[in-house]
Amino acid sequence: MIRTILPRGSRRRLPGARAGVAALEFGLLAPVMGIFLMGLVDIADAIITLHRLNSIVQQTGLMATQMAILPNQQTTLTATQLDQASSVIYAVMPSLVNQPVYNPDAPGTQAAPPFAVVVSDIVFTPATGSCTPNENTNCYTASMAWSVPLQYGMQLNRACGTVDQTTALASETISTKTKLPTSIPTAGVSQGLSSVLVVDVIYQFTPIFAKFVGPLTMRQTAYFNQRSYVAPYIHYIAGSSPGGIICTGYV
Repeated sequence: MIRTILPRGSRRRLPGARAGVAALEFGLLAPVMGIFLMGLVDIADAIITLHRLNSIVQQTGLMATQMAILPNQQTTLTATQLDQASSVIYAVMPSLVNQPVYNPDAPGTQAAPPFAVVVSDIVFTPATGSCTPNENTNCYTASMAWSVPLQYGMQLNRACGTVDQTTALASETISTKTKLPTSIPTAGVSQGLSSVLVVDVIYQFTPIFAKFVGPLTMRQTAYFNQRSYVAPYIHYIAGSSPGGIICTGYV
């Protein structure tokens, strides 16, 4: 049997050698773990942001439909009321209070705000004389009545005209120009309730660490039945605030 005789003191050096190997392994793994943790932070931030956007559309729609009710059960919204309802975005996302931000690359100019809150009203009219509640899309024609953005956000709005309807489970068609939907899911329209209030929120999300990815467009949309069976739709009274459209026949 051959025995290897180690030099005197070599056994005392073995723990140090193991420590060196551990340090080398940590040096190799640390960057990977750091990138993984930064990715988790960005993913968590994106999920939280989506939940906040959903809260914004829900609160805006509930406030707007409530503000629209008049004592005689007619429904009217003013530009001031819409700004009040949609400004809930500042309570949910306080970091947007100081928007629009100034563009550091072009002194004296302002960068576009990274968000838009758009409130619209879509009117359903029977396409035939025999429509029944909750019937399919062929029975009702959906038309845009008006569309108004939050005064201090990106000035986007839905376009006038007939709105395409899709089945409830089908994906909406998104405009490549504005990132706003050009279609709506099939709405169950009950008798005497012929319009829905639509709230869209668009936000340009920038990751904390993965900034090289660039801003990502996030969008949430919610639909609300008006709270009156008397008025055929919610009338909009325009103010001095910029943006927004009132479609022909819905003044």
